[in-house]
Amino acid sequence: MTTNEDIIDNNRGFLFFYKKEESEMNIWVPSKRYCQNCGEKIIGFRDNKGGLKLTCPYCFTFYNCKKISRRKEKVEVVAPKNQTIK
Repeated sequence: MTTNEDIIDNNRGFLFFYKKEESEMNIWVPSKRYCQNCGEKIIGFRDNKGGLKLTCPYCFTFYNCKKISRRKEKVEVVAPKNQTIK
């Protein structure tokens, strides 16, 4: 015969598994930006650690973005070889 504790333990295992599945689905989140060099729209994917790496397909400028907090983001812009950022 099952007791209430067995049912609660089974539900905890199910909820833990469900939350794990849900977090795995949210690993890659799309992020839209505008290139600071040429002004074209570029799309990249943010990983689960808050990192975002983008390369503009038009002018080949590289962006390395890191989400620090809810309102703060560090953006590093690297120009291609033999070119300066406008």
